[in-house]
Amino acid sequence: MSSHSANRTLVLMRHGQAQAGEGGPDFTRRLTPRGRRQAMDAGRSLAAAGLVPDLVIVSGATRAQETWARVAEGLSLGLPRGGAEAAASDAATQVSGAPVSAESAAGGTASDADAAPGFRVVVSDALYSGYVRELVGVLGEAVGGADPGIVLVVAHNPTVSAAASRLSGLGSAPDALARAEAGLPTSSYAVLRLGAIGWAEVGHLPLHLAEVVTPAA
Repeated sequence: MSSHSANRTLVLMRHGQAQAGEGGPDFTRRLTPRGRRQAMDAGRSLAAAGLVPDLVIVSGATRAQETWARVAEGLSLGLPRGGAEAAASDAATQVSGAPVSAESAAGGTASDADAAPGFRVVVSDALYSGYVRELVGVLGEAVGGADPGIVLVVAHNPTVSAAASRLSGLGSAPDALARAEAGLPTSSYAVLRLGAIGWAEVGHLPLHLAEVVTPAA
């Protein structure tokens, strides 16, 4: 992980494929087996690209929490599968409204913190109910006065795709911009480079959309 200003990167990820609602609450929909594979592959892809996050911001919805748990596995952050998923589920039930941070990975246990020093997760229900403005607000609150090198946001469409498109400026990769505007498939992620822009300026100054990646699963 790097906090060098030149490496500031925002990664916006849509959750993995989720089960049909079948009359139950949308908030508690879980991933399908394919969705779990997608999220694991997304984590491996991030690791291969050197995009290991310093800060993760996750929607409180179950499918987003489960996506992050599998992404963490793919990133090889030392989170056991059952432990990570259970922790994500616990976090989703404990958080409502404004962002709440846990100084550890995927749920706030001391052992997780030891496995990934300096690694922080913020869970926010605002990413479930809000749109681009709310996403930018949650990002600003989560970053605070820190200067993380890489921030990963795991949330929902249409917000993720709209944010990838609307936060981008001239010079962004045309194919990536077209894919963002068309809508990111499940577990896909957009990579936005900040360059000399500070985190407080996200939403005010345009970012460089470098690529959109879709896992193979």
